[in-house]
Amino acid sequence: KKISPILGEFSSYGLNRNDYCINFDLKELDIGCDPEQMIELMKRSYCPEWFTEWMEYDKDSHRKKSNKYSLYLKNNSVDINCYYKFKELCEDFIDCPSLENSRSLIRFEVQCKYPKIYSMAKIIKNKSGAANVINEMLSDDVSSDIINKYFNRIIQKGDYYTLDMARNIVGLQHFRLKKEKRLIDTLNQINECRGISKAKDNLQDGELEDFRRTLRELAEIGVNPVTIPREWGIKHIPN
Repeated sequence: KKISPILGEFSSYGLNRNDYCINFDLKELDIGCDPEQMIELMKRSYCPEWFTEWMEYDKDSHRKKSNKYSLYLKNNSVDINCYYKFKELCEDFIDCPSLENSRSLIRFEVQCKYPKIYSMAKIIKNKSGAANVINEMLSDDVSSDIINKYFNRIIQKGDYYTLDMARNIVGLQHFRLKKEKRLIDTLNQINECRGISKAKDNLQDGELEDFRRTLRELAEIGVNPVTIPREWGIKHIPN
């Protein structure tokens, strides 16, 4: 109403897109690495089969490349955008008065488009019979559930370790030798390919289920499948 009486009230509108997001302040969280390093680790994460990574044509290399400071996954109903906020503002909003406050911020967004919103609204209405479905969709509980669901699926659970430390943690679990070998082989493969999705792309159909099971088992012991490059000189980065 302060903007214009023509706009009416919030309750008279519907949603055709909803962005659930969270800002991680690496300095506040005492993460122990810089934002560029964190984004590099996140870009090595898991891209589910029903997503494609957005890329644009690079004139210098004559091929499509992803943005160095973001991970942007897309499908027909949901987009995932994980990016270094400071770099985004420098490109699009250099006069932002809060520019300096964004120097240690990583933003993780789940952008739900109309097909996703429609199915969510239907589920909420059938499950709870909520009178105001939009209020429910914008609630803290739903926001938290959506962010956790996609963050854990794509970035994966577990802290980041060097390859040697990750292998040692697996060894300390005293698993059966076959299981221990499978977990360590997967860590080696992801490290060699520089990413979960790149390692997955080298697998045949019969190997994929073992690979997914291994990711779940690494999460259970608090180890992220992505390992810290040795040259960084960092042994552990909390997730």
